[in-house]
Amino acid sequence: MTSTAPIRPLNIGNVVSAAISLYRTNFKTYTGLSVKAILWYFIPIYGWARSLMIMGQIGRLGFKEMTRESEPPPVALRQIEPKLWSFLGVAFLVGMISFGVSIATSIVSTILLLPIMALSFLGSFGAALGGLLQILIQLGMFAVQLWFQARFWLYDLFIAVETDQESVQSIGRSWQMTQGN
Repeated sequence: MTSTAPIRPLNIGNVVSAAISLYRTNFKTYTGLSVKAILWYFIPIYGWARSLMIMGQIGRLGFKEMTRESEPPPVALRQIEPKLWSFLGVAFLVGMISFGVSIATSIVSTILLLPIMALSFLGSFGAALGGLLQILIQLGMFAVQLWFQARFWLYDLFIAVETDQESVQSIGRSWQMTQGN
């Protein structure tokens, strides 16, 4: 892949192979940055923003490496440091969206489970069937929540890599780039 060639979607095997290769060649750098991010996370607000920014830095370094446009960690840090508070702000927005999805799935789950509770009045078979249906509904709601969270997973990468967009647009970009995957 050259820097002028567009990045194509990868299958799961290629993603895993690329990730292993990327981490093998940059293990010390990524591990050191990860430890810094973890340590910063223990300091409220500013530390959270700094931690999220460092995770974005790791994403930027990985992206640049994959597109054959490597840049040293200090250069990547200088590029994303002005966006420090954007990382925290967008993380807060994504958290609020995830919270809203959790509330919505809880409401839907409750609405679906109310009639199922009546099955317990039909004896042991009804109770067993009701319990099985409850488990299936809960697993379905859990899958819905995970699906939404996965769709918003890349917001920090877009803040770190794309300089021409507003930070809040990174949520939409994450949704767009994970479509169909």
